[in-house]
Amino acid sequence: MQGFLVACLNALVANPDGFLEQLTGHWPAEKPRGRPRKATSPPGDSDKTNNAPSS
Repeated sequence: MQGFLVACLNALVANPDGFLEQLTGHWPAEKPRGRPRKATSPPGDSDKTNNAPSS
């Protein structure tokens, strides 16, 4: 495994653009970064969270 990685790194150093171009079909799908967005509540739900009595 180490020999394979060394060979890949040597090929990358020798021809970065050509080496990376050969990998274009093998990259994994990009994943979203960060935390997921908070779920938004439907309009009118804010009244249910207000516990203060209305006068």
